[in-house]
Amino acid sequence: MKKLLSLLVPVLLLASCTNSIYHVASVQSEQVKLIDRDFVIENEHLKVVYNLWEEGGRMRFLLFNKTDQPLYIDWSKSVLLRNDIPLSYSQLPPLAKHAAADTVHYFYHNLLAQPYRRTARGNQFTEVPPQAFVAIADFLIQQTVLHKKTKEKLFTYTKQNSPLRIRQQLAYSLDKTGTNTHQIEHSFWVDTIQVVRYEQLTRLYGSLQKGQPNALYAVEERTAHGKTAIVGVVVTAGLAGIFLLTLQDMGWGFN
Repeated sequence: MKKLLSLLVPVLLLASCTNSIYHVASVQSEQVKLIDRDFVIENEHLKVVYNLWEEGGRMRFLLFNKTDQPLYIDWSKSVLLRNDIPLSYSQLPPLAKHAAADTVHYFYHNLLAQPYRRTARGNQFTEVPPQAFVAIADFLIQQTVLHKKTKEKLFTYTKQNSPLRIRQQLAYSLDKTGTNTHQIEHSFWVDTIQVVRYEQLTRLYGSLQKGQPNALYAVEERTAHGKTAIVGVVVTAGLAGIFLLTLQDMGWGFN
C-alpha cells in the first residue's frame, strides 16, 4: 500500500498543477454568413447550416429543402476539399457492420433532424423531403496545428496561409434522374486562433457546450511552471476530418 501511494502522489501533484489552455480557432467565409446563432449559406432551393463548435471541431451539417417538392443530393458529383485535398463523398469506404451509428441528435429551431450518416456511403442520392431538414455526418474535420512556444496570444492568418481551409461543393437536382443539376458551393478557413483560459473562453465565445457556430477549440494542458503537458492544437469546420470538422445543440445548437 505504501508503495502504491508513493507512486500515486507524484501523479496527483502533476494533475493538480496543470491548467487547461484553450486554442479557439474562428473561421471566415465569403459565402457562409453568421446570422444570429446560425452559420449558414442558402440559395432558392437549399439551406446549409453549420455548427463547428466542439473540441477538435465537427463537420456535420444540416440541409434544409426550401421547396415544396423533394430534392435529391447527388453524392457522385459532390466533393469536400480540406486544404485543397479533395475528399469525394462517393468514394467513402463502406462502414463496418459493427460500426456504431451516429447518435448525435440535431435540434434546430425546435426541430429534430436525424443524421443520415450512412447515406453518402451507400447511395448516389439522398432525398430531402420538402420543407424538411436532414443531418449529414459522413466526414470528420480534425486537423493538427502546432505552434512554436511564444508569448503570443493571438495568431492571425490569411486565406492563403490558413492552417485549415475547407471548400464544399454540393450537387443536387429536383428529380430522381439527376438531370437539371444545381450546385451550392462555398468555403471557409481559419483566420484567427486565440489562446485563452476558461474564464476568457466563456466570456468571449460562450460555454464549452454552446459556443460560436463558426469557431472550434483545442485543449492544451500546461503545468503550473508553464511547461506543456500535452503539446499540439487540434483545429477543425470539421470536416470530418475535415479540417475540416465532433457537430450537440443547435437550438441554436446541436445536442
